[in-house]
Amino acid sequence: MKLAAASEARPGTAGTARLVLRLSSLGDLVLCSAFARALREEAPDARLFFWVDASLVPLVENFGAGFECLPFARGPASLARAFAQGWRLRRRLGAEGLRLEHVYDLHGVGKSAALRAGLRLADVFSTRWMRFRSHRTRKSSLLRSLSVLFRRDLLGARHVYREHLGLLGRDDLRPSLVLAAPVARAPRSILIAPDASKWKKKWPVEHWSEFLRRLLADPRAFTLTLVGPPKAFPTDLVDELAALGGERFRDRLGQTRLDELPAIAAAHALTLCGNSAWLHISEAVGTPVLALAGPIVPGFGFSPWRAESRELGVPLPCRPCTRHGGGPCTYPERHACMKRVSPGRLWEAFEGWWTRYGDSR
Repeated sequence: MKLAAASEARPGTAGTARLVLRLSSLGDLVLCSAFARALREEAPDARLFFWVDASLVPLVENFGAGFECLPFARGPASLARAFAQGWRLRRRLGAEGLRLEHVYDLHGVGKSAALRAGLRLADVFSTRWMRFRSHRTRKSSLLRSLSVLFRRDLLGARHVYREHLGLLGRDDLRPSLVLAAPVARAPRSILIAPDASKWKKKWPVEHWSEFLRRLLADPRAFTLTLVGPPKAFPTDLVDELAALGGERFRDRLGQTRLDELPAIAAAHALTLCGNSAWLHISEAVGTPVLALAGPIVPGFGFSPWRAESRELGVPLPCRPCTRHGGGPCTYPERHACMKRVSPGRLWEAFEGWWTRYGDSR
């Protein structure tokens, strides 16, 4: 996707600029949405740039903060290409008469460091220094690694949303800082998102099967929408659920575009999911979640934050066993962190949630 021409009318077409770095992944990018809105509030007249994986540009455009995306395509020599992109951006800003004030590195990886180095070096060789300030989100990598090593949550309650906002001196995570999804919420509609990026964060298919059959047989006539990659569920199970639910069961596995995701989540009263991008997308558009925690812990910063949301997990001596949900399971009962969250327990949590919130949604 090409950048908009510099001559086009937009907020802050001259003067100052700010740059946000966050390449991927989908869920992590959603966790930048509150920061993006807050940044526009703080700098209403600045030109805002967002460095992002090329495949995720449509999501940044949904932030509603007027960012100009700097797409980055993955491939060989990525560090060198990131450095060169930083160099070219600094030269471009100078040519357009823009002064770069702040760079916010929300990713903190080698490629984002390389881009910042390109910016710095190009600045040194420029006739007029910008002397911009760099800000980096505290990733707590050491404490997360120690938490995994000692199987204890050493970080305590935290959330990535708030840590990003902290770069602006703010801690006002508000429900109004959401993704743009102006759609009507269907009553008694439930979004089912069974997939996750790592296998340990996936609830067993047999658990999903038992729970969803019970949900479709409920006399309250819930409408279910199944989302995820094409093979998130076995085909025969999807066919059985479709036969049981009829028009109340919508199979959208492998049938969603990136720019549709916020609107899909916003159209439902509740999302049932693991610790995945759908958790963050749903909360960002105001849809509460019942999330299955699995191997990670709240101290990692990715748990639900809305007051209406809930997270289900089991206390095991092996949690947390991983920083992201991958790797082998060494517990005697393989995958116990998800298997022990039984369909009955999720049903109990669902009934409690629906009794308190369901009829009002």
